[in-house]
Amino acid sequence: MKKIQRKILIVLLSVTFIVVFLFAIKGKIQIPKSFQILNLEFSLYGIFIGVGIISVLQLLEKHTKYINKEQIWEGLIWALIPGIICARLYHVITDFEMYRNNWVDMFQIWKGGLGIFGGLIGGLIGLWFYTRKQDVPFLGTIEQIAVFLPIGQVIGRFGNFVNQEIFGPPTSLIWGMYIRPENRPEEYKNFSFFHPAFLYEQIGNVTLFVILYYFYKKRGVRKDGFFAVVYIFGYSCIRFIVEFFRLDPKIVWSLSYGQIVSLLFIMLCLLYFVFLLTLKNVKNN
Repeated sequence: MKKIQRKILIVLLSVTFIVVFLFAIKGKIQIPKSFQILNLEFSLYGIFIGVGIISVLQLLEKHTKYINKEQIWEGLIWALIPGIICARLYHVITDFEMYRNNWVDMFQIWKGGLGIFGGLIGGLIGLWFYTRKQDVPFLGTIEQIAVFLPIGQVIGRFGNFVNQEIFGPPTSLIWGMYIRPENRPEEYKNFSFFHPAFLYEQIGNVTLFVILYYFYKKRGVRKDGFFAVVYIFGYSCIRFIVEFFRLDPKIVWSLSYGQIVSLLFIMLCLLYFVFLLTLKNVKNN
């Protein structure tokens, strides 16, 4: 009986969330960026990121193989701190014009602005030190994380939606995202609806998770870095495409920072796949 009630509750909450999201994306209702409880202010951006992280950890608990549940939560701290620092640093470097005349805003993370590529690099560095300390396999650990990481990203991107950031140029498409006047770029002040670039990335990440999980069930983790590289390759491809629907400044050849970094990661991943195939052929011979 309790299981049925839980399922009903999950369905009701899911339907409610979808309805609120659909009304909010068309500007019919306005979702506040933060709320207060007992004089304490909570940022929805931070809450979505937190829920995304916890969701990944919960999934890891059910599929853990190389580290135990205690190590999962302890490793979070080791990955989270350098991850946030590097994610913010990446954002500040790539969007330096936003902070050139206001250095204080660099530290106001709750307002948004975390670069996923920087976060990945920082998290990997933290996990490398932690796995060495615990004497557990680094590749096996990050592979298991990589399988479920897209789910955390999908949830976290709702924080960008609440902050009305990561959108593209104006559009008349039915799924266009309403942007409030104060959040519109100066050159697009007379437009109301824009490409929801954050949503395009979410769709890409859901697809990436389905692919990763399919191969995870088929081959399992073999501590060869396969799933970590497939994740990086897949996300880099997604990000490269989504960047065409973002208003990020173009650096060279009409490419943004995100696209340049994505191409770099794509090339490194392709080299890894060539290495794997060569190694497999050598073993077969």
